[in-house]
Amino acid sequence: MPDKANDFEKRLKLDELNIRVLAFGYFTFALFEQVATDVISHYDLNMGEFTVLWLLRNSKKEINLKMVKEGTLKYSGASITKISDALIARGYITRRENPSSRREKLVRATPAGMKVANQALADIDKLSGPLMKGLSATESRDLLKSLKAIFENITG
Repeated sequence: MPDKANDFEKRLKLDELNIRVLAFGYFTFALFEQVATDVISHYDLNMGEFTVLWLLRNSKKEINLKMVKEGTLKYSGASITKISDALIARGYITRRENPSSRREKLVRATPAGMKVANQALADIDKLSGPLMKGLSATESRDLLKSLKAIFENITG
């Protein structure tokens, strides 16, 4: 017959370990987010603007504004429109009507937008580099992806 007190003690230790892992994940992701926020503020960008610019930088082609919204997950369609308006005003992205569907808007990073995104990413990498020492690029990406998921699970 199983020892209920011993089982409870094992579960309690596991729960304490999970809490510590979650707390570490939350702290680490929050630290990365703070580094990124501090860096991008030097480029007069907020996190939403940087996120959109980063997505467009990575796409390297013109994409539908709805795809940008889906790629951010965090921002509404109205927010993406406001963000893209601000980026257009700074000359970081272009937006035009899709010739095959007037309802759709196509956006693309300009050379100036690519330059700002690349500089900001280089600065973020430089500041977060010591935290990732000893990890390959793939391991770093996987860790950040996992930490982001943990952070979103905790913060809802």
